[in-house]
Amino acid sequence: MIRTVIIEDDSFQMSILCDLVKESFPQLTVVGTGALSSEGVSIIRKEKPELVLLDIDLPDQTGFEMLQELSDMHFDVIFVTAHEKYALKAHQFDSMGYLIKPITKAKLDVALKKFSGKSAHPNMGTQFQNLLFSMRNAYDLPQKISVPSLKEIHYVPVKNIMRMEADGNYTTLYLVADQPVLASRQIGDFEERLSGQGFCRVHDKHLINLRYIKSFIKGESGIAVMEDNTQIPVSRRRKEGFLRAIDGMFS
Repeated sequence: MIRTVIIEDDSFQMSILCDLVKESFPQLTVVGTGALSSEGVSIIRKEKPELVLLDIDLPDQTGFEMLQELSDMHFDVIFVTAHEKYALKAHQFDSMGYLIKPITKAKLDVALKKFSGKSAHPNMGTQFQNLLFSMRNAYDLPQKISVPSLKEIHYVPVKNIMRMEADGNYTTLYLVADQPVLASRQIGDFEERLSGQGFCRVHDKHLINLRYIKSFIKGESGIAVMEDNTQIPVSRRRKEGFLRAIDGMFS
């Protein structure tokens, strides 16, 4: 039996993975699951799995960054992602594979075949370090993002974005110590581009940088108060994910 941990923030995808493992892959035993990288680090250190199914785009940080905190441990990884640009070429790393969402039985079967009867790689520690180095060089997080407006393209430091607010096909970026920028892109595009960088969609109209939250006003849904005292409504259906992300970032 292969001791397995699954780290995936999408509850629907998590359910699919757990059901697939239970019904079709009896060689795997799921010993822990988590939705945040902070949970993943804790679970992996406690359970010492042989295999980790790891979503790259986690709310509090990327799966890549999570692995950096575990570089002293040896286990195999299958990356799970919705973005093909993150799909590492599995043949470059004996122990690494990937799954492109949507996840299916056939895709998981292909990713798992390399583990059949596989013994521990004698150079696993070196291989793991090489993987982390390659990932950080190939997929390092952007320091700035391009923000197109009607007349020009702005290049905005990610760390300076406090929050974003949707207005139809446009999005207003509210910056730290600078004037707001009206972008000719929908907020969903920015949510995808900033995935894993500490941003959280708390409402259909609002994407916020968790680093700039000052307080949270409890209620049926709730209100996030930002450092500039702006009050951002948190929708009822997004509240649980928001609170988990906050807990993971500041606990």
